[in-house]
Amino acid sequence: MNVERQINHWIASSNEDMEIAEVLFKEKREIHCLFFCHLALEKMIKASVTKVLQKTPPHIHSLISLSGKANIDLDESTKDFFTAMNNYQLEGRYHGEGYKRPGMQKTTLYFNLTKEKIEWLKKKLLN
Repeated sequence: MNVERQINHWIASSNEDMEIAEVLFKEKREIHCLFFCHLALEKMIKASVTKVLQKTPPHIHSLISLSGKANIDLDESTKDFFTAMNNYQLEGRYHGEGYKRPGMQKTTLYFNLTKEKIEWLKKKLLN
């Protein structure tokens, strides 16, 4: 496996997912926007996992677990945010009983936080 090529793949795919999240955000498609935000975060973290492990990351979706595998230290607010975002990867796949739309206020907050965390993760990855 070419590690550098894999890392670049994860970064490019994360960027694509954020572009889709932005379109969905503008269309007020809350749950779908946040699903793609989660995907973008997941893939950016998987780029770091690839760098650290020098192999393909595991097929898991938990942002917290993946961050641990990438040796990314998370402060409490980032842990809380990643935990919240993990819910949207599940809701995006399976609308469970008691499903509620997050609303545009929460979607806006999480969309903007996702953009900030993506940049933070890129900076950590490239250092």
